Amino acid sequence: QVDLMNVENNEVEEGDNVAYNALNTFVSNNTFTGSTNYNTLKTMIDIVNFTDYMIAEIFVGNQDWPHKNMRLWRHKLPNTDINAPFGHDGKWRWMLYDTDLGLAFENSVNDNFFARARGIVGGGGPVASMFNKILENEEYKAYFLTRLADLLNTTFLAARTQSMLADLKAVYQPIMPDHIARWKAPATMTEWDANVAVVNNFMGERPNTYRTHVRESFGGGYLNRSVTVDVSDAAHGYVKVNTVDILPTSDGVSATPYPWTGTYFQTLTMTLTAVAKPGNHFVRWEDGAGTSVGSTEVFTFPVGANSYSYKAIFASGALPVVLTRFEVKKKDSRVHIAWTTTSEKNNDYFVVERSRTAQDWEVVATVKGAATTNNMSKYSAVDELPLPGLSYYRLKQVDFDGTTTYSRMVPVNMGEFMISNVWPNPVSDVLTITADLPLADAEYEITDMHGRTRKGYQKVNMTKTGTIPVGHLETGIYILNIRTKTGHAQSRFLKQ
Repeated sequence: QVDLMNVENNEVEEGDNVAYNALNTFVSNNTFTGSTNYNTLKTMIDIVNFTDYMIAEIFVGNQDWPHKNMRLWRHKLPNTDINAPFGHDGKWRWMLYDTDLGLAFENSVNDNFFARARGIVGGGGPVASMFNKILENEEYKAYFLTRLADLLNTTFLAARTQSMLADLKAVYQPIMPDHIARWKAPATMTEWDANVAVVNNFMGERPNTYRTHVRESFGGGYLNRSVTVDVSDAAHGYVKVNTVDILPTSDGVSATPYPWTGTYFQTLTMTLTAVAKPGNHFVRWEDGAGTSVGSTEVFTFPVGANSYSYKAIFASGALPVVLTRFEVKKKDSRVHIAWTTTSEKNNDYFVVERSRTAQDWEVVATVKGAATTNNMSKYSAVDELPLPGLSYYRLKQVDFDGTTTYSRMVPVNMGEFMISNVWPNPVSDVLTITADLPLADAEYEITDMHGRTRKGYQKVNMTKTGTIPVGHLETGIYILNIRTKTGHAQSRFLKQ
């Protein structure tokens, strides 16, 4: 079962509007500059789908939107389930349809649609209000602009969209004379060709005007900067730029993609990921001068007032150690690290390293390797005194000749905890909560979807599990806030 909503007149097309109204109420009564409400919103909507949808609508410049011509749907669940398969988690997702008043039909390629998308001008609506609010969150704004740059360099690349338009024109051209004879609109083939040429021009110019509109809407500091990535051998591996795999199978990426160049916004942080193909391994990152600048697969850098060029160096042959598992998990006040290898060759030892910045690393533990073996080997280590807040862990492997290789980085946040389960949900009298670590100093608060406090902060006795009385509450959806001295978490529940 699904809930399917048409934004125009809040029309219910399938299911009901209970969860949709709860979403709109939550957005209307809260701000999103901080992380708490923003993280709660991400449990209610698919933030990736929503972002791509907004980017696409703004690109085409749909004049008949966002106050109408918008549908969103969700798999019908009493509460979102982050462990459910994609599309079955209960989050809202948007579908693109009815964009015929775009692509220069009633707008210019130079029209800035950010104000319309944010509900500042035009018909607005609840989704426009949500978009406007979450853009005040710096984390989301950075994600939106980074994802926008990725899509302008690939999916909305002029060479790709104009080629697709040419293919569509070739399909319709033979049948247009019959259409014109019957409907008299357009009046002639000449007029039809001119209309297609207008769309073609829009496709060609829109990426650059879109970037200009970013600066008009968010500040002049988001200047265009060129970023080039290359690989030592495309047969050995490829690079992922932020959210896009630079492979021929990706939208807008050529059959021979390297070196690949994209246009990105100054002040944002770029994330490059080197991905080795089977039978090969990553060695290092080099800058345009051939200087080594990184030894882990993930390489980040802030975009400044320069052009950038980086190359991922791969080598043929399997790694001296085949690492099949590398897990880093917080447990109580410690961090447990575990890894498994299926073969090792001349492996002297491993070093578990951690970093607060993902740039400067310190040793947590050194573990002796198995030298040479084709048997499975399991290893573990414990960080007894982890860093507070967010930090990163990686595994350094050292051969007997001193050659080193590195695992991927794994983030761990010791300053936060998670509510792993809330049941029963819906609940009548007593709500049971389970956290992922003991909460000796925990307090709870209950608010409704309007942000009004229905139960002020009270201590709750719990190790990892505790109970909260909710029998006094009226029927409805509520937000449970749990806080300790080191963090906080939220969950929703339905009082029946």
